[in-house]
Amino acid sequence: MNEHWWTPDSLSSGEGWHWRIGPLELWTFHLDGEWQLAHLRHDDEPEESTWSRQAIREMSEDLEAVERFAAGAEADQIQLQPRVADRSVVAKPRVPFHILPGQTAKVYVSTPLWIEVKVGRALRILIDIP
Repeated sequence: MNEHWWTPDSLSSGEGWHWRIGPLELWTFHLDGEWQLAHLRHDDEPEESTWSRQAIREMSEDLEAVERFAAGAEADQIQLQPRVADRSVVAKPRVPFHILPGQTAKVYVSTPLWIEVKVGRALRILIDIP
């Protein structure tokens, strides 16, 4: 398994991956001239930042929202790319936080992660998942 979930990978026709990245489940499946994708978000946030990936041999018939994308023969490579939100994100502390005059502080803010699914040697974006 690749060290990171965002490392590009090549898939032959008839191969796919079932990804679990935090609360997101993503299915990607490659066919001749086509990619099929489906995703599902779970409300329960995992306690740790985890990811896993399992090989699949077909898209599950239980998935409701499978999307299909036409792609040329050279589109055998897939990459998931993490990126920040494409809109403003407002962060508010649970309790008021004040910085005294003349003082400095480091403030760490987490932000939701978007995932771009890219395919082909040119890594063209198929879908952007918040």
